[in-house]
Amino acid sequence: MSHAVWFYVTLICGNCGAEVHDGESNLHTPGLLPDPVDRITRENDLIEAEPIDFPEAYFEIGKPEQGGEVRALEQWSCPICNAVQWARLEFRQEDAEHFRFIKAQTVALTPEILRHMHYASRRLEFWVQDHPGPESDRLREVLGAVWRSSHSGAPERKK
Repeated sequence: MSHAVWFYVTLICGNCGAEVHDGESNLHTPGLLPDPVDRITRENDLIEAEPIDFPEAYFEIGKPEQGGEVRALEQWSCPICNAVQWARLEFRQEDAEHFRFIKAQTVALTPEILRHMHYASRRLEFWVQDHPGPESDRLREVLGAVWRSSHSGAPERKK
């Protein structure tokens, strides 16, 4: 079983404006690395990951160019106001078995932001279910190629 990659970065809360440092944000992605232990990574760190590892950890929205930048959307939470929010993670492929974690930045969860991502957190599925309404409907439209409705109405990864 793979464990989580913890992104130790500084993020600005879009709700209260707090500056959140290192692990305080709870920003992490489970399943990105096959390591038997959790890993901490900071901006510009090299991580041992292959292109096939990203679809294991995230929903694939669009294929990144080989050897290029990879953008992923991940969920985090502010420890000051407890607001759940989203961060854009940027990686760059260095070679066949390594990516460099470039940076993370707080972003609003909008269809426009989602269209610019290659991957999205698996937590997005639960967020969309828990936040019914027009904005979630617009997100579902963007994710339509990735998800299909199951019998329960919950989004499911397209096979």
